Amino acid sequence: MIGFVVSLAAVFLIYFLETRPSRMRNAAEPVQATPTPAAQGSVLPATRQPAAGWKEGVSFTAPGSLPSDLLRVGEEVWIFTEEGKKLARVNLKGKMLSETPLEAVCGKAAWDGEAVWCANMGAEVSKVDPETGKVLEKFETDTERIQSIAWDGKSLWLMGQRGDLASYDRTGKPLDNSRVGSYGFARDLAFKGDELWVVYIPPQLALFDANLKLVEKTDAACGLTKGVLDYSIDWDGESLWYVDFISGQVLQCILVN
Repeated sequence: MIGFVVSLAAVFLIYFLETRPSRMRNAAEPVQATPTPAAQGSVLPATRQPAAGWKEGVSFTAPGSLPSDLLRVGEEVWIFTEEGKKLARVNLKGKMLSETPLEAVCGKAAWDGEAVWCANMGAEVSKVDPETGKVLEKFETDTERIQSIAWDGKSLWLMGQRGDLASYDRTGKPLDNSRVGSYGFARDLAFKGDELWVVYIPPQLALFDANLKLVEKTDAACGLTKGVLDYSIDWDGESLWYVDFISGQVLQCILVN
C-alpha cells in the first residue's frame, strides 16, 4: 500500500511539472526518469538550515508570480516571472528595479554577458535583448524538451530531463554531447568554473567535475529541501542562488569550504 502511494505521488509530481501552462505549447509525451538510490554523498534532513559547508545569505520573495528561473548579473538578480513571460530586475535585497515583457517565453535562461538565451521545454533556443525583451535571433537544437540552459564562458549548454547535455556556439552550431548521472528528474544546471552543479527532482544537488564525474551530492543545502517541487539555480562565483517556483522564494546559499 505504501509503495502504491509513493508511486502515485511521483506520477502526480511529474504530471504537475509537465502540464504547466506555458510548457504545454511545446510539450511532447512526458518521459519519467526513475530516481536511483543515493549511494554517494550525505543524506540530510528536510530543513531550511544550511547543510555542512554552506551558510544562508539573503532571502526574499520574487516579484510577480510563477518565477521560472533567475540569474545573478552584477549587483542585480534577474528573475523570469509569469512562467518566463517577463524579466524582473531586482537588487540584492529583492527591491524591484525594472520589469520587461519578453517576446520569447523564457522558461529557463542563460546570460553570456551580451544577451539572454531562452529555452522553454521545446527544442528551440532564442537570443533576447534584456533591455527591450525583443528576440534577436533563434535556432533549433537536437535536444528535445530542454530542461535547462547555461553559459560556461565559451558556449551554451542545454540539458534534457534525463541529464543529457549538448553544447552549441552562439550561432547554433553543435559542439559536443555528453551526459551527467541520473539521480532523478534533471531540472537545472549552473557552471562553477569547469565544474557543474545540477539539481534534480526529488531534491538532489550534485556537483560534477570537468569530466562529468560525480564529486559530491546532497539532499539538502540551504533552501534545497524535500518540500520543494520546482526550482532553478545560478552560480555567482561564491554562492548558489535558488528560486522556488511554488513559493516564489529566492535564497542565496553561500559555499564556505
